Amino acid sequence: MYQSSKLPIYISGLSGLAMLSNVCNVDGVNASNATMRSSKRKLLLLATIAGIIIGTTIYLLQEQDEEESIAQENNNNNFNSGDNGNNMDISLWRQELLSILDEAYETIKVSLSNCQEFIGEHFNIRSFITTATSFIGQKLELLANLFESDESLDGVQPQQQSGHSQQIPIFTAFIGKRNTTSSSLPTYTSRGRSSSSHQMPIPDQVDVLSSAVEKPQFACDETNAPNYMIYCQGDLLHAVMMLDIFKDSKTFVDKPLIRDPEVVAAEFKAQFPGAITLNDREAVREFVNDNFHEEGHELEECELVDWQKEPEQLLSIKDTDLRNFALQVNLIWKRLCRTIKKEVLEHQKRHSLIYVPHEFVVPGGRFREFYYWDTYWVMKGLLASGMHQTCKKMILNFQYLVDKIGFIPNGGRVYYLRRSQPPMFIPMVYEYHMATEDDEFLLSMLNSMEKEFAFWKTHRMINVTKNGKSYAVFRYRADSNVPRPESYREDYQTAERVDRQKKRKLWRDIASAAESGWDFSSRWFANRKTMDSIETSNIIPVDLNAIMYWNMKILAHLNGALGNVERRDELNRERSKFVDTFEAVFFDDREGAWFDLNIRTGDRDDDAYPSLAVPLFTECYSTLNNHMMVDVLETLQRKGLLQFPGGVPTSLMKGTNQQWDYPNGWAPINHMIIEGLRKSNHPIMQQKAFEIANKWVNRNYQLYQKDKKMWEKYDVAKAYVRAAKGGEYENQAGFGWTNGVVLDLMVTYSKRLTVDSAERQSVARPAPQVVVNAPDTAAVIAALTLDKLIIRSLVRSLSSFLKCYP
Repeated sequence: MYQSSKLPIYISGLSGLAMLSNVCNVDGVNASNATMRSSKRKLLLLATIAGIIIGTTIYLLQEQDEEESIAQENNNNNFNSGDNGNNMDISLWRQELLSILDEAYETIKVSLSNCQEFIGEHFNIRSFITTATSFIGQKLELLANLFESDESLDGVQPQQQSGHSQQIPIFTAFIGKRNTTSSSLPTYTSRGRSSSSHQMPIPDQVDVLSSAVEKPQFACDETNAPNYMIYCQGDLLHAVMMLDIFKDSKTFVDKPLIRDPEVVAAEFKAQFPGAITLNDREAVREFVNDNFHEEGHELEECELVDWQKEPEQLLSIKDTDLRNFALQVNLIWKRLCRTIKKEVLEHQKRHSLIYVPHEFVVPGGRFREFYYWDTYWVMKGLLASGMHQTCKKMILNFQYLVDKIGFIPNGGRVYYLRRSQPPMFIPMVYEYHMATEDDEFLLSMLNSMEKEFAFWKTHRMINVTKNGKSYAVFRYRADSNVPRPESYREDYQTAERVDRQKKRKLWRDIASAAESGWDFSSRWFANRKTMDSIETSNIIPVDLNAIMYWNMKILAHLNGALGNVERRDELNRERSKFVDTFEAVFFDDREGAWFDLNIRTGDRDDDAYPSLAVPLFTECYSTLNNHMMVDVLETLQRKGLLQFPGGVPTSLMKGTNQQWDYPNGWAPINHMIIEGLRKSNHPIMQQKAFEIANKWVNRNYQLYQKDKKMWEKYDVAKAYVRAAKGGEYENQAGFGWTNGVVLDLMVTYSKRLTVDSAERQSVARPAPQVVVNAPDTAAVIAALTLDKLIIRSLVRSLSSFLKCYP
């Protein structure tokens, strides 16, 4: 799905389809001539797509969610009563339209895929849609501003009253003349020239390779991966991604090579010496099939030697239904266990997978390898299942990586070698040691923990100035500035509307957001809406710095446990100083909570994200300021984050279509909030922790009863239960950290959690209305006008088409 400036792209896509259909109305063209006959199949397809979009639009408008209908009725009452519009929920028009077009776009993709044989074997689906949408994309680019301001665009001021007479000027201003001939519809390429759709070259790598502004830094190169020319850069990677060979970009870069990478790269260059066009799509697909194994070939399912059918802690769960649920989740560990074949060690350069010596638990679905911060919550669940040995082996794998690479990468692939994830290795060792009291193992881990800690201090620390004083804090900043190989096509498309001088920073900030684990969220967007405004490296995250404090605290404690008094005292002094830094940089007295700092603006970002509660989890506050905990709880409640029936959402930002935004809730976020509140000495906070745990566990339980799956993320905002949507890929089942969190919570509250109590809560308490910045009256009218015009223009296109082909 397109990520860059989504609204204008979707709108231009619909309008582009309508305008292409108008070739039927060109004067002097006979429907029986050869040119028109050759276009008949594609035009028929366009008409079909238009019909699908219209039907989807009408259906979605009629089938409103109950809570959205209530919100819309309230907003309409405000509007009709003479309100100036400032209190209207922006979701009334803009976000409903986004939702409609999201569904329509997915329907288009499925429809095109199913009709591949009908429209021709060399016809490229994505390129055809891109070509159709690009012609009027430039004129529509500013249209999204109508949802944010009432400023005049191109001299056209949105009207204050609705009506047909006001619709035509808006339409002509942004669409242009309606009687467009086929000769005026150029075929767009990234190189700015026209050509036939089959011979059109794929977008070139000039922006990826150019060093005019900043030297490219690839996800891997000759310094850290001998197969870099296949998995991180090069003509083959670019061609496979731009030709849309696979639905998921990650599929290709997970495929093991049959032969050595330099041989395959040379043969590709020999077979495709010139510019690659859309006509080469099947040839490139065949080349990939001839030279690569299937993804997952290098991995084997494994046996968990310490797995138990009925772990003691799970049997202690009082509620019968939840106990049976816990035992079923416990079974899933066996399906998620993987070990790496020895051939990867013997022929590492033929694999993007990074070799580690021991078995591990994967998240599941498309995530076939281990992931850094996921593993902490996986381990929490494994410990609840009594699987200490498996935890130990996973920690040993991370020690292997630290000693070999110098840090723990994002995940177990070479294309992750230039970024990490939230630093949870030291907490993993701590949790294992707390469960086993294995001092000998702890001693063997000490140097590796120090190395990982030093990596973050050396490579992710920055000095910032606040109130005239300088402070050393941490941020996410990946060491790459090109499209991520596993999402190459998506990143390339995101940058299409960004100035060339800004592409490097855009790609670095995208990779940095992936390093944060929150990939992706409005939290990182300057405009809170679109990926092309991402500025992760400008954000000093409150949760990362709280976790780094936790690392200091744990490392000091473990050194003390081993008798390293001097190092313990040194770390405690560093930790004490960092508490003062943390409060000065992140705490907002007016809001009563900690917030991210934006170094571009110099201000704290006070939007509602549950990351503000992570310092409670890591206990990153002075013992003299215990009132802060209560203030943070009050802030969470006041901002509306704790009022949903299924748990805590990752933001209150609607309409971004990002997976780390409303209405999606994630296991690690809910777990950190629950544990942060539970560990306090305040009964009210402890009770709130239990209430959130009850919601989250039962949301997992109820959906599992429906589909027998544990999901990566959940929609927590609705009273009815469903898996979450949004993001670069479909929701994945498995799922490592979801299983870990739900098992840990069921053990923690083994005597209190029940199925019925949470079900009663979800029925009794409706999901609250989420309020975001509302447009003024003119913007709402413009949005409504646009909605009607889209449908009318598509209906007109269908009519035109039917006249051509009786």
